[in-house]
Formats: sequence, C-alpha cells, structure tokens
Amino acid sequence: MASNLERAWRYLDTDVERQELIDDIAQVRQAILHIVQSIPPSQWYEPRYRGQSPAGMLGYLHMTDNLGLCAIRLALVGMRFSVPMGLADRLHNITRRIFNRRLVETTFCDVSYDQHRISELIMRAPVNKFTAETYHPPSNTYLTVERALQEYFLFRWQDHLDMMREEEGLFYDPPKNDPPTNHYNPVW
Repeated sequence: MASNLERAWRYLDTDVERQELIDDIAQVRQAILHIVQSIPPSQWYEPRYRGQSPAGMLGYLHMTDNLGLCAIRLALVGMRFSVPMGLADRLHNITRRIFNRRLVETTFCDVSYDQHRISELIMRAPVNKFTAETYHPPSNTYLTVERALQEYFLFRWQDHLDMMREEEGLFYDPPKNDPPTNHYNPVW
C-alpha cells in the first residue's frame, strides 16, 4: 500500500466537504463489499489477495478502521503517540491468521457499523483540532487529523480496492472527456 502518502488531500472545513468525503468513503466500501459478494462464499476463506483471503482482508480493514478511530480520537484530545512499524507488522501477521477465517457476514455488519461511527466523527470533529497530529506507522510520520481521516478511512480502502481489482482482472479507465474531480468514482 502507498506509504509515501502522495495523495489528493482535501480540506474538510465545511459540512459539504465533509459530506463529500463521507460519500466517497461509502462508495469505496460498497465497491469492495460488492467484489467480495461476487465471489462464491466457498472461496471467501481461500488465499486470493496477495495471500490473504477475502475474509482476512475485510477483517483487517475492519480492525484498522477501529485503530484509526482510536488514534484520531486520541489526537483530538491532545494525546500524541507512535507505534513502531515492527509492532504494527507483528500485529498484522497475528491478525491475518485470525481474520482469514473470520465470518464474512459478521464483517459486513461490522463494516456498516464502522461507517456510521466514522461518519459521525467526520461531521463532529472540530475544525480547530484538524491540525492535531496522529502517528501513521506505514509512512513513519505524523498526519494531521484532517489527513488521517482521509488516509485511514478512504485511501487505505482505495488501495485495497485497487489491489482487488488488479487481482480479479477488473480495470477501470476514467472517461477522458469528463473534467477531473476530487471525488472517488468506483466502478466494478
């Protein structure tokens, strides 16, 4: 996944901008869930995405949503800490084995619940706290809350969606005549 964080960051100063982010988050998640639902359930627990099963990948994304929510909430109250990438890698390796067998139907429900909590956080986070920072282990840097909201809940999922599309042989060429937008337009 992208660790250099060359992203199309956006400002989240207004309710309209925040709602646009929430809508993009919902679209990317729906695209991932649609791909998983298109796979026969008998294959949900078989290695498919760089050695990870669809069940494992969804479980991992659910876990990182919760870790991201926690990290951002701590940053909003002024707590700043870092997690070494080695520790994050060990946690990922342990949970990978567990999540490769996690019930997909349960994760579908959890992802929906996470989306609701993420949306509430995005809408309620005070603008004057957006410059507070939280540590991002994959890039070994601190991100502002404004960027962390996008990295954890949109871009991480986009990266996984792109990988899934590649593995499934699904490609998307954006229309050439449309003006570029700052919004994600998933097509499966």
